[in-house]
Amino acid sequence: MSAETTAANNIALCLSGGGLRATLFHLGLIKALRSHEIDGQTVLRRVGEIYSVSGGSILAAHLVRNWQGYCGDDASFAALERQILAFARRNLRDRVLRRWILSLSTLARGHLLQREYRALLGSGSVADCYADDAAGLPRLHILATSFKTGELCSFSGARFEIARRDGKTLTTITADGRRLPLAYAAAASSAFPPMFPPLALKPDMLGTDNGEDFREPLYLSDGGVYDNLGFEKFLTNHATGASDATMLIGSNAGGSFKTEAKSRFAGLFSRNVRASDIMMRRVLEGTEDAIQKLANVDYVPVKIGDTREDPGLASETQRELRSVRTDLDFFGPALAAMLVDHGYRIGAAVLAERGATSRPDVSLRPTSAAPANAERIIRTAAKRSFLSLALDFRDWTLPILWIVALSLSYGGFTIVKSYLDEQDNLRTTKANYDSILRNVERMDAFRDSDDLLFQREFDDIRKKLGILKEQPRTDYQTATEQAAAPAPTAPVVTAPVQEAPLPSVSYPQKIYIQFAGTLTREQIVGLNANLKAAGWNVQGKSGERLSSAAGLHEIRYSGNNEAAARALAETINRTRLIPGTVTTRPLSIIEKDVLELWMSN
Repeated sequence: MSAETTAANNIALCLSGGGLRATLFHLGLIKALRSHEIDGQTVLRRVGEIYSVSGGSILAAHLVRNWQGYCGDDASFAALERQILAFARRNLRDRVLRRWILSLSTLARGHLLQREYRALLGSGSVADCYADDAAGLPRLHILATSFKTGELCSFSGARFEIARRDGKTLTTITADGRRLPLAYAAAASSAFPPMFPPLALKPDMLGTDNGEDFREPLYLSDGGVYDNLGFEKFLTNHATGASDATMLIGSNAGGSFKTEAKSRFAGLFSRNVRASDIMMRRVLEGTEDAIQKLANVDYVPVKIGDTREDPGLASETQRELRSVRTDLDFFGPALAAMLVDHGYRIGAAVLAERGATSRPDVSLRPTSAAPANAERIIRTAAKRSFLSLALDFRDWTLPILWIVALSLSYGGFTIVKSYLDEQDNLRTTKANYDSILRNVERMDAFRDSDDLLFQREFDDIRKKLGILKEQPRTDYQTATEQAAAPAPTAPVVTAPVQEAPLPSVSYPQKIYIQFAGTLTREQIVGLNANLKAAGWNVQGKSGERLSSAAGLHEIRYSGNNEAAARALAETINRTRLIPGTVTTRPLSIIEKDVLELWMSN
């Protein structure tokens, strides 16, 4: 670029995406453009078109809204620079996420992002920037991508445009965009897909006289999805005659394509970002090649990955700046200053190589030297982290978020503890129930022994009183006692005595035997066998000794089982096993297909 040709040139400026890293690097380039001149006019004043993407759109919107201040004296520029640096410290990403979380996801992240940009850019529209003082103001094209059609869209002054390519034919579809806020345009351009959903552009947000392409909502996302450098829109405008620029300054704050050798891309976010980087690299190489082939356009690249000899920052440290994360979180003063200074350093060197001269009256230069811990700051800044989401207490919403989180955690802990306590209670109850069952089983096992022990003591008393005339019973004796006892003079009757064989019956009812008194287990077993032989449906081989059966001589039944009960009573009476007569007794609690025999002697 020579001084003779530049005076007549219209300059187009492309500001790439790359989060706040790009915003700060581009700010350094703008500082270099205003501090260098050709033929007595600053290079910044010669800029007639600005194409911006994502992080570049933040600065481009602020630049056009405050054009005269950027082009003015050092004090005006310094005030605007402080606004950008303060915005970089705002921790935009975390502020949006905290408010989104506190709203229980009822507020759209895109809406919250637009609200944050409004704090920097105001509530005016893109068209408002041109309303009062449009003289010398560059034509601004804030770029976004339509998720619905996959086409490149732009907020271009008072118009909203869609660049449409049909084969080799390029056309521009336009709509009235005078009501679209500048903050909305910047938010749509920087809505990085993994973090922010697309912003809806509804028909009622545009003017009323629009074509069919605007009858349905469009969903706009980061312009870098289509083209991270902004070159495609410039190529479209150049091909359709909408651009008369003869020089293109491309500020490329894109990072290094190479990654660390240990990177394995295990995370979902890192894989998506890397896949996007690979695809964008192929697209950008082709687009940049097309720019360089334009015969009537002088392409001037300014790249964050370039280095220049500088006593304030070593070349290797300069090269590492391209690894700083492309995010919208907190950028501290030291990191921000290095990025701005690096943008100025590369921009000034490129301009000097193209014949521009430095203005002697400009005092805003890069800082004399980088901080001593510059390399550590850059290494830390290269890692994307979400710890600040929970630890940056400069935002008033964070204490509320902590309170809510602790309350939810305590509530969740209480619920979990209650559940675990309930489970423990259930386990204890089950253990107690199992213990009771085991005790019942043991009681069943030892109940006959207890009854026999009682009977043994009763026999001893009868013997002492001279009441017991017959041979003492031995069914309760232990094996040792039975072996030591003298042999009985007469055999023990172990089966019921009966006058004649029991008559056969065919009653289906189940028979359960409960007995007490001096009846022995052998006698009940014999009775059980005889009843079964006669056709009665007796359950088990014996019966159950129960103290509650003492003194009873009855058959218990319910429902229509009276005939069966009477027949069973007559059968038992035939055995003459017990004194007295067995009778029948209806009880509603007895199951309908059951007869219960309660007997003792």
